[in-house]
Amino acid sequence: MIDLGSVTFVIDVSPLPRPDLEAYSNDLFDQWALRTATNLDLEDYALSLDVEEGSLKGRAKILAKVGVVMATLANYEGFFAGVKRIESQVQAVSDFVSERAVAPFNSGNRRVVVRKRRGVLGQVQDLFVRVQRREMTAEQATRVVEEILGSEAESSPEFMKSLKDSLGEVRLHPEQLMLPIEILEMPRAMLLEPAEGGAPKKRPFEPRPKPVAPSPERFKVEIWRESKKGKKLITVTAF
Repeated sequence: MIDLGSVTFVIDVSPLPRPDLEAYSNDLFDQWALRTATNLDLEDYALSLDVEEGSLKGRAKILAKVGVVMATLANYEGFFAGVKRIESQVQAVSDFVSERAVAPFNSGNRRVVVRKRRGVLGQVQDLFVRVQRREMTAEQATRVVEEILGSEAESSPEFMKSLKDSLGEVRLHPEQLMLPIEILEMPRAMLLEPAEGGAPKKRPFEPRPKPVAPSPERFKVEIWRESKKGKKLITVTAF
């Protein structure tokens, strides 16, 4: 399978009791799975959600087989148009899961960090743009995708052929000619750092750190579904 995209979130809240953490994780996964089934065109895919305590940390990830992605791309008018469509759908459901993850803790001034990571299709989309801008050739972009996919590239010749053909048909942006410009030399005085003078400062007194009490037991909930209609699997571990 290939990684279509993932989102991570960190919410500054106190550790939840195990039953509450399980209930929160299950509800989040179910809402995310329902939204994905409604908004992602792929016939099949896998979902995984990990949630652990500390500050509350989570990661949601979508994966799919290259053959399934290829079958869906064939339904669109053009390989690149299909890549853009599926990528936008993945980003939309990633936004949804991050918003739903934060929603139960919105009261109060809590620190929240959300990061999205684009998957293979997002990287393919970026390569198309780079070829359009003449930053790399179609052959170079194809080799980059082969490196990203690894063994999946060898087992998916139809995908690689469609990719190579589409990159070869990309309409390049007009080439811009760079006019010569005068290079200004920065005054030497601006490049020199002022020398440090004076006697060395005494090192401030540092008190010995107090012994840290052992942290209470924390839990991690892992929920995943290996296919769109597969059984939801759950594990809870202490650490």
